[in-house]
Amino acid sequence: MTVCRNLLRLRTESISSTLVAHVKSVCKFPNDAEATRIISGLRWIGLFSSEVAKPRAGNLLDTLCGQLETLMKYEEGERDLVMLQHKFVVEWADGSEA
Repeated sequence: MTVCRNLLRLRTESISSTLVAHVKSVCKFPNDAEATRIISGLRWIGLFSSEVAKPRAGNLLDTLCGQLETLMKYEEGERDLVMLQHKFVVEWADGSEA
């Protein structure tokens, strides 16, 4: 069993590396730091995981939302915080702004 698990893990890592390389080849990242940040986010949501997705409502967007709901649910005792910032720009009749 251990040998099978190790082979499966190696195969999964290989597939993940291939997917990451493809994303990097298709996307135009401004620099390596941005590529790392985006790839990390895609890995976090499970895009490169070997885990089978749980389809929802027959479309990919709802399936992604279901995955995000799982990842972002509040733990016991956690609370939500909403912070708003409003910026107002006034445009005068002559076109100038304040």
